[in-house]
Amino acid sequence: MIMKNIIKYSVCIFLFCSFFEAKAGLVGYGSSSKPLSRDDVLFIKEFFENNFLLTLLNLLYLIPFGYWVKKQPLNSEILLYQIRGNFTRFNLNLWIERIENERGLRLLKLRERVDLYEKKARMLGFKISYYKSILTNQVLSNSFGKRGYKTAFKRMHKNTKLLIFGQLSQVIISTILSIKFWVIELNSLIGGFFLGIATALFIGVVYWVLINYIFTLIFKLIIEILKVKKGHAGYWHIVSAQLRGFYGAFWSNIPIPKKALMLITDVSIKNGQTKIVFKEFKGSGAGGSW
Repeated sequence: MIMKNIIKYSVCIFLFCSFFEAKAGLVGYGSSSKPLSRDDVLFIKEFFENNFLLTLLNLLYLIPFGYWVKKQPLNSEILLYQIRGNFTRFNLNLWIERIENERGLRLLKLRERVDLYEKKARMLGFKISYYKSILTNQVLSNSFGKRGYKTAFKRMHKNTKLLIFGQLSQVIISTILSIKFWVIELNSLIGGFFLGIATALFIGVVYWVLINYIFTLIFKLIIEILKVKKGHAGYWHIVSAQLRGFYGAFWSNIPIPKKALMLITDVSIKNGQTKIVFKEFKGSGAGGSW
């Protein structure tokens, strides 16, 4: 995982540096070119000043956001995002059933893939938990559906949505600044518009990816601290899963520890159906049943 992150963000830094090489050739500077012009320097300065200000505001927003999350009761939505108990076929089926009930459809392809991985594990002489990482990612993705970002966004509280808007504003601002720079540089509205978007992809998105990574580390730190203190981080786990559904591979979901989830939930069998129900316990509230 660490190596994958290093590769991913190294590529981003490479693209960031490549922009200036491309820019130099495009405006006729050449590879052994003269230094960046005054306009180039002003653009770079304006770009980073604006993005730094937005980054600072987004980081400051985490303070009131953290107080709000602390007051939210952990609810049964968390059961859509992780398995309860050991990674067995029975518990995996319960997880899939909860997702099917929430989404109102039968996940036949997912169940077929689970069957396939179980058969592969048996052929190798292992239990299904041998493919725990692969199956966990696949089931988690299905908890949001094909257009996961839309489903995740709908499930979010408006305070969580503000985190999204705050971060995406950096990409928007980067695009506007890039278009402005190229329109003036080329003295062409159409050419400047398209080249500005291309530049934003080189710089703005790369910058966003790096800042998003910092936010991910902050979330991980907060959750890990709360896990040590209280056994789990409460509603932070739900927020983390929702952001994972929205951002995909650019965000890491941090589930509630197995022991903690077992303590706050029970298995209920009623009318031949097995359900997971939340207990009433201090500090979380009851989230209902699935």
